[in-house]
Amino acid sequence: MRLDRKVIIAGQPIKRVRDFLRSYRDGRPAPDAVIEFFDTDPDTANAIIGAMVARGLIAEAPEPWDRRPVVYTVTELGVRFAAASLLKPIARPKADRIVSDLLARVEDVNARDDLIHFVGEVRAFGSYITDAPEVGDIDLAISLIAKPPPPGKKFTQWHLERARQSGRFFGSYIDKLFYSQNEVRRLIKGRNQYVSIHPMSDLDELKIESRALYKSPDRPVYFQEDASVVEKATRS
Repeated sequence: MRLDRKVIIAGQPIKRVRDFLRSYRDGRPAPDAVIEFFDTDPDTANAIIGAMVARGLIAEAPEPWDRRPVVYTVTELGVRFAAASLLKPIARPKADRIVSDLLARVEDVNARDDLIHFVGEVRAFGSYITDAPEVGDIDLAISLIAKPPPPGKKFTQWHLERARQSGRFFGSYIDKLFYSQNEVRRLIKGRNQYVSIHPMSDLDELKIESRALYKSPDRPVYFQEDASVVEKATRS
């Protein structure tokens, strides 16, 4: 599926609506989630929800939990909408070259001792795994493995030091904590606008078909990525 970037949905650019569907998690009261994501008021949020329902992107969940506000679920169409591209399509040979170069960068990342994360697996989904002669976004889910800290250092301390060494400004403690993960993602992406990097958990949560492109042959036994890493760190 490809989207027309000129389309407006309930006063919102179509890309913004797509990004919301990519971030939305089933079971959360939609008005709250929409207000927070779009930084808007309840009336506008309800208009956005109504527009998404009318387009078949989300649907009211069968039964609200414990008398909480109505919750919504992302439909099959909504899942495809969330994975849709807004870029001008490129020929498949060019997409293959982009992916080949990216996988070479993955090998380079895994060969570096200074980085805190290791790439365990790369899976493609969306238009790249179809037989279409042209490709929009190259959607890739990447599994990162957090290495154990050096002797004498705590997990949190090591990650915060890496953030400080970057010389970047961080708006929050969590931004600092996630820096080492985002650093690896940036290195893998290589500033290519056609590459879209996602956490591996998106595949399960959005129930999207995928294809393995890379799996480390000598994957070390490190901490697993995503929320578990942050949970371990914030408890340290």
